[in-house]
Amino acid sequence: MASSMKAEASSKVDTEVDTFVPPLANLDGEPLTVLIVDDDEADREQFSDVIRKIHSDIRVIVCGSTEVAKLMIQQQLVDCVLLDFHLVGGVARGHIRALKNAAQDSHLPVVIMSSYGSEAKATNAMRNGAADYLAKNKVTPGALRRAIHNSISKADLSRTLDTERQNLQLAIEDLRRKNREVQSFYHTVSHELKTPITAIREFCSLVHDEVLGEVTEGQLDAMQTSLGCCDRLTLLVNDLFDAARVETGKLELVAQPTDMVELITNEISVQRPWAREHQLTLELHIESDLPICMVDGMRIRQVLANLMRNAVKFTEAGGRIDVSASYQKADGCLEVRVEDNGYGISSEHAEFIFDRLYQCDPQGQNSQNGMGIGLYLCSQIVHQHKGTISVDAVLGEGSVFTFTLPV
Repeated sequence: MASSMKAEASSKVDTEVDTFVPPLANLDGEPLTVLIVDDDEADREQFSDVIRKIHSDIRVIVCGSTEVAKLMIQQQLVDCVLLDFHLVGGVARGHIRALKNAAQDSHLPVVIMSSYGSEAKATNAMRNGAADYLAKNKVTPGALRRAIHNSISKADLSRTLDTERQNLQLAIEDLRRKNREVQSFYHTVSHELKTPITAIREFCSLVHDEVLGEVTEGQLDAMQTSLGCCDRLTLLVNDLFDAARVETGKLELVAQPTDMVELITNEISVQRPWAREHQLTLELHIESDLPICMVDGMRIRQVLANLMRNAVKFTEAGGRIDVSASYQKADGCLEVRVEDNGYGISSEHAEFIFDRLYQCDPQGQNSQNGMGIGLYLCSQIVHQHKGTISVDAVLGEGSVFTFTLPV
């Protein structure tokens, strides 16, 4: 009885396998064309009949050698090839490659058929470029249908991946070209603007200092504003110039032993008048025994100045900016923090804030935006010092920029 139940179950499985009906059509929706390459006429007839049982619309063409097969493939579209294993013997790779070359399609699916199957034969066939392997004595309409369907599906997927890969390569090349254009823009603009800005500032200074004659109080205020604008333009141009150096790998550091207490204190004294002008409280919290660091002092001051200028720009009058510096003994690094209670940054912007040319517009402060260069330069300078830089911000509550330098 057990034997009878087992046979019944086996019969049911075979029926389910043979009635499995995946779609059999090419990408254009046309009925498939299957080429059988076998030197045994009986086998050709047998598999032609099996394929016709799968679907009457499948077009079957046959031949007895790979040489004839190549000619047939060159003359018409073939969706799948069933190739006799013993016809090509141990040189299946060359025959499979020749068929694909004839079709001008490196993904042409070739299913190897063998009189008697074995794991070694299957492995050899797949290693030599076959899409699938079937033993002739175990072929059913369902098994053959699945082999053809899976082989064609894999080939279609491979073609799609190739197309996507080519499109990606084109996109990469386009990005590289645009990147070169940006680098060229940085370099050109920074050089072209530097000379006229310097000249304008010199003439404004001559008027402001009354070298060219007396000026009224109103004219003096106008000249003072003009000088401030020239100084801001100079900072922007210098950022562009440094960005061009970064992109071309020419931003070099001149590291030397630096007293970080003195460096930070000096930069705070430079930035304090600007903070006072914007009615902001600027506080410094710094450990008096900070270790000496091997850094490029000018570049680290540039980082600190940039972070502080951003804090001033994006904090309303009456706000507060705290700058702190401490030695993190466990990590062996100096940590510098610039904290404000200004507009803050949303999480969607914080992820990209250090990217080149990236800008965010907290609270719609369009007039406060720069060129998206400053924070990018900060990150590049800190990273060249083997340090880290990060931001912790909440929109509407403020921001904390932190950078570390190894001691």
